Amino acid sequence: MLALPGSSAAQEAAVGGGVTPVQAGPRLVVQYVAGCSRVAAGDSLTMCNAVCPAGTTQQRPLSVLVQPGQVAPTELTQWSQGRVGCYPPAAGVMDLPGVDPAAVAEVFAAVVAPATANVPLLTDGKALVRMELIVYATVGQRQWTGIPLAGTTVAIRASPARFTWDFGDGSNPLVTEDPGAWYPDHTVFHEYPRAGEYQVNLTTTFTGEYSVAGGPWLDIPGTVSATSPPEPVRIVEARAQLTG
Repeated sequence: MLALPGSSAAQEAAVGGGVTPVQAGPRLVVQYVAGCSRVAAGDSLTMCNAVCPAGTTQQRPLSVLVQPGQVAPTELTQWSQGRVGCYPPAAGVMDLPGVDPAAVAEVFAAVVAPATANVPLLTDGKALVRMELIVYATVGQRQWTGIPLAGTTVAIRASPARFTWDFGDGSNPLVTEDPGAWYPDHTVFHEYPRAGEYQVNLTTTFTGEYSVAGGPWLDIPGTVSATSPPEPVRIVEARAQLTG
């Protein structure tokens, strides 16, 4: 039976394979499990191979929101999985102020700003037909702290996970996990088959994490997408010039 912090054995009762905590309000219960699981949890190879600093070990936070009188499951597969990180050795579980992940998701959607699209053009504001038009997004991980929610404070961080480019010429959108870069390291580009005036639109999809009262980072359910202001581009035919 999983013992919740701040309660005695007399205050707990096994009900349907779980534990009924005695509490005045909702609590976010967090505990840690060791190791990476690329198959089960999709952990990155980089994180699984990381060497943690002295005094920390590679662990995954698990969390569950427990309402007053609610049963907290003892089966850990029913808990939400956080991302593996380097944490100090944790004994037992953490008892944090209860914050509904759905409420956190609403705040996440409200604070995330769109990525900034960059469409480098020629010096005269033109690009050529059937030539690579290089595009890239200037966006990285963003973080907000001290957000008041449910009687406590939360921190939120957003990480770009996917970029969807619509080049405005009727071609299928280009979807990539790569934000791109400028020449000569460019990886994201488009060739226009015809001359004309076009609008390039970038939609960035973010994943999020949240931390309650300085606790571990936990995944926010779902994703948030934001579209940057369109970037105009003028595509022209190259003209041959006689010399000599």
